[in-house]
Amino acid sequence: MSLLDLIRSLIVRGSVTGADASQQTQALSVAMMLDEDEDGVENFAEPYGLANSLPAGTECIIVSVGGAADHQVVVGTADKANRPDDLEDGEVAVYSKHGQKIVLKTDGSIVAVPKDGKTFDIGETATKAIALAEDVDARLTTLQAAHDSHIHVTTATIDAGLPGVLAVTVAPVGALAPTGATKGRAE
Repeated sequence: MSLLDLIRSLIVRGSVTGADASQQTQALSVAMMLDEDEDGVENFAEPYGLANSLPAGTECIIVSVGGAADHQVVVGTADKANRPDDLEDGEVAVYSKHGQKIVLKTDGSIVAVPKDGKTFDIGETATKAIALAEDVDARLTTLQAAHDSHIHVTTATIDAGLPGVLAVTVAPVGALAPTGATKGRAE
């Protein structure tokens, strides 16, 4: 191998053919442009705080550390088939090959797009909707508590010894109701 060929082989382009994400540093199987295949190539293209399992077909740049062919690492990856192509200047997206993505928009909002493609915009409108939902939830909790603590007459009789006084038996209904309690009314 000539010196020029050795220099050219230090940095090569390739394609991921498999990935083992079960290790601390992801191990890749790659097919290089020099018609070479290599297993166990370390993926150093994963930035801090993000993890992935690269799909087959992802393009990569492979560097031979210290010029050693037996110590190769991936330093860059690109998945052209799945990369969002609708980003504006300065926007950032996290995406997968399954169609989901999260976009940090130029207006400061965050847009989440699940696999079904329906867009959820997390911004001022979403913040107001969440506050409204919390208010409605608090009101429903108050109504439920009032409902669970009210009582219904279950039996009613008139006490003949005290004219005009109604003797009644009452029991709560709802969450506090005893087993078998039913609604009733005084007659």
